[in-house]
Amino acid sequence: FNHFITGMALGFDTYVAKIVLELKKTNKNLKLECAVPFVNQAMKWSPYQKEEYLEILNSADIVTEVSKNYFTGCYQKRNAYMVENSSLLVALIKKEDGGSVSTTNLAIKKGMGVVFIE
Repeated sequence: FNHFITGMALGFDTYVAKIVLELKKTNKNLKLECAVPFVNQAMKWSPYQKEEYLEILNSADIVTEVSKNYFTGCYQKRNAYMVENSSLLVALIKKEDGGSVSTTNLAIKKGMGVVFIE
């Protein structure tokens, strides 16, 4: 795999994005795509979180703004975009519901391979 898509949520998404950016230093074939649910996703985050977010976006090969503005369902639209444009999902599931679970279920319905991180 050489094209990685992250949803840019706090935590696992940004952690994986930073790993891909580090790996790109020695493997120029790797591409990082940041699929953001709406343009001002980090608006209410802490200054440190915003800075990290912007550093990742500025270093990414592709930034896909799934929606210009926030609306109910924009995160689900972003998740569907990632599933439709991927062939493998790497998931870290910490609870029984939420965006990670619904995205994983969507990938499984599509017949996509899923790797679970514990």
